[in-house]
Amino acid sequence: MAKIGQAVLLAIFAAGWMLFTPPLAAQDAKAAFQRGVEASSKGDGAQAIASFSEAIAKNPDYAAAYNNRGDIYKAQGNFEKAMADYNSAIHVDPKYVPAYINRGILLSATGDAVGAMKDYDEALLIEPGNALAYVNRGLLRESAGDYRKAILDFESALQADPANGLARNNLAWVLATCPQAAFRDGKKAVEFATKACESAQWKNLDYVDTLAAAYAEVGDFAQAVKWESQYLAAPALSKAVVADAAARLKLYQSHQPYRSQ
Repeated sequence: MAKIGQAVLLAIFAAGWMLFTPPLAAQDAKAAFQRGVEASSKGDGAQAIASFSEAIAKNPDYAAAYNNRGDIYKAQGNFEKAMADYNSAIHVDPKYVPAYINRGILLSATGDAVGAMKDYDEALLIEPGNALAYVNRGLLRESAGDYRKAILDFESALQADPANGLARNNLAWVLATCPQAAFRDGKKAVEFATKACESAQWKNLDYVDTLAAAYAEVGDFAQAVKWESQYLAAPALSKAVVADAAARLKLYQSHQPYRSQ
């Protein structure tokens, strides 16, 4: 009887350990994840990867940890590991929208427009009001020359998030520079570009570049030259970006608007 009683006690202890261990493990995983977020915000990619990996080791179903680690790998140019992490995030949580968006961005960057479009579509099926998914799908459609649908996507993004600077900027760019006249609207382009600049407190130079193109579209070339010159004066622009901006500035100085390709 004593042996039976001891076995029962051991079984009860084991059951109790199993009952309380998962919450503790989840807490440890969350703490590791937070350390990864903090390391990432400080630009410490190695520590961020280590912390997100620790979170995954403690909770193999931690979709956000896979996703965030994938973001670090992508920033480091390790697209293979980034893709594996986004795939893992979606595998453990098929409704985890950030992973679909990030995988779509990576697929688009590596030339798989079809795969990227599928991911953005899936993200919007799961979360119809996701402004970032609309913005990224709009960019993909714009690059494919489907300007009507691109504009609709940017407008949908603004309906979902009226203060979204990316949506305002990208909509303004299409309205100002579209090679098809039917889709251009300089007045609205200036309005959206100005609001985008204001929302970023005039610190996002890409928005300033768009504002210059918008002013050129309405024929205010003095303002176009002013803002494009300010954009060109920014430090750390790549040679390719400087060359493109200089070409636009030359157009504005010649009283000609810019048309995207």
